[in-house]
Amino acid sequence: MYNLYKEGEIVVERIRPGQNLIVSRCSQNLYYCRVQGNEKRKELVYSEYELMTTSQQIIKSDTAIYKTQHES
Repeated sequence: MYNLYKEGEIVVERIRPGQNLIVSRCSQNLYYCRVQGNEKRKELVYSEYELMTTSQQIIKSDTAIYKTQHES
């Protein structure tokens, strides 16, 4: 089975991209992640569609800024 994100990769939530998450393991399209900088906290579990890479986040925010500037 193919996993989009690899163990050790830094990702963020699509809905709340405020904190970086580190993928600790993948199993059956579920990603177990730890909050970067707070590894003692329990693992959080996400489906693949709930996550995106930090580079996807940058592209998404740049697109939103472009649309806002050109709609006026």
